[in-house]
Amino acid sequence: MTPERELAAKLIAQHEGCRRFPYRDTKGILTIGVGRNLEDCGISRDEALYLLGNDIGSIAQALSEHLSWWNGLDAVRRAALLDMGMMGAGRLLGFHEMLAALGRKDWPTASAQALNSQWALDVGDGRSHDIAAILRTGVAPSWAT
Repeated sequence: MTPERELAAKLIAQHEGCRRFPYRDTKGILTIGVGRNLEDCGISRDEALYLLGNDIGSIAQALSEHLSWWNGLDAVRRAALLDMGMMGAGRLLGFHEMLAALGRKDWPTASAQALNSQWALDVGDGRSHDIAAILRTGVAPSWAT
């Protein structure tokens, strides 16, 4: 960063503060971070992918800490669980029957349990059926490879 940009960043951070959660600024504009106007600027694709990478890392860490069989699961099924984990790792860890089935490599039961959930209703047929198929077969959809 150039010297003037470093100084500007310090000034802006001092005046704006840093907030991790969205808030309405003094003009009622939805804002986050250090004064990021979400309504007019949003976030860039690179920023979105950076956040996604952080989210995936956090989910993977939580699953690794709570599921003794996590590292022994094939990569495609781990990816499917990471996708489901976007609802929150804590919520995913509440899928006791599905996770128990995965732990014993009972793929049909794990798949059925994923589909028999509020999550499946919330995310819709496309996503839920993709994830259930991966859990059942261990094969990613052709569009994802």
